[in-house]
This record gives sequence, structure tokens and C-alpha cells, in this order.
Amino acid sequence: MIEAKVQPIRRELDVAIASWLGPEARADVLVEHAREILEQTDARNRDALGQDVPHRTVVDGLPTEALEHVRADGVIVRTYDVLPILMMEIGRLLWTHSPVKSGDYQRSHRLLADGEEIAEVTQGWSLPELPNGVKEFVFAPIVPYARPIERGWSKKAPDGVYQVVAVMAKAVFGKFAKISFGYREITGLAESKTERKARPGKPRDLRQPVIIIQPN
Repeated sequence: MIEAKVQPIRRELDVAIASWLGPEARADVLVEHAREILEQTDARNRDALGQDVPHRTVVDGLPTEALEHVRADGVIVRTYDVLPILMMEIGRLLWTHSPVKSGDYQRSHRLLADGEEIAEVTQGWSLPELPNGVKEFVFAPIVPYARPIERGWSKKAPDGVYQVVAVMAKAVFGKFAKISFGYREITGLAESKTERKARPGKPRDLRQPVIIIQPN
């Protein structure tokens, strides 16, 4: 979440000037000031992300878009929800950059919230409503050969997939959330045939490549 807050007009004007204005006049100036700030913030977010960002506006503690309801000494807060856009874009990038043979790897990407699966990435996928209070979202593949793919096994993805997408996502969304690449164990997965042939009988790291998103 990111916020734009407009404080009472007394903090924006010289005290002597503010004292000449009655409550209605101060409220009118606050509304005009708020519209300018929020329009500029909306535009910056739209330019940065390439689309309008969902938001929620609170005037004097009540959710409403009617800025004119603010008191002369009130506060206007607009909160922007960037997370759904971030999640949708990472899913889209994973789908687009996946090497395709059978299509199983491309269809294997999952989104987890604090360890619980909440979505399956598909072409043109839809994101469910994100649960509140989640400390960590994770994108992870559920096929065992995701590990060799991440290590350059496929000529169609010589630099891997998850690490590349994590870098791309961080470049655009890094100021809105902590985004990182790593490896995590996924319950129920075993070695791939490629891994068994490479070092038969040898124990190995079975963690999967993942993209980790921690909301600010």
C-alpha cells in the first residue's frame, strides 16, 4: 500500500493568513489543495505502472470520494493498492517467459500466501481477492524439473525464468514491495528424471526457485 495524505490547511498556509479565513473558506482551500495533490499522485502512479491504480479515499475517517465533506481542520488520505497489479504482472511474465515443450512447466506456476496456495497462473489469468494481513506472497513452480530449467537447462531460457522475472518485477515495483528471488522447499516434490540421471543415488537440494513478495 502507498498513501497520499493532505493535512489541514493550517499546516499549508502562514498562520496569519489562515486566521483571516473562516472555517468554510479554509475547507474550500483544503479541498482545492487536496484535488491537486491527489490528481498529481494518480498521474504519477499511472505513468509508473501503465494503468490506473485502485485506490480508497478516506475523508476525516470516513471512506468517501467526496472531498468537499472535509472539515476545515480535517485530513484526507488516499491509499493506493499496488499489490494486485504487481501479482498480475509477475504471473504474466512467468507465463510469457516460460519455455514450452509439453506446456506442463508453463502451467505449473502457483501463487501462495503465507504458504497456502491461492491461485494458479494461466494465460490471461484472473487474480482472486488477496487476503488481508499476509506477510509473504510466493510464486513457485510445482514441477520438479523447474530446478534444472532455472539453471539454464532449456535453450529457450538460458538464464532461467524465476530469477529473470524477479529482476524485471523489482525494477518496476521495487518501491512498493520487497521482491526477491530464492529457493524454497515445496511439499510433495521429488527429484526430476534429469537430476536422477545426472547424479544417480546422490542426495541433492530439492528446493524450488521462487519469487518472494513482502508487502511494505
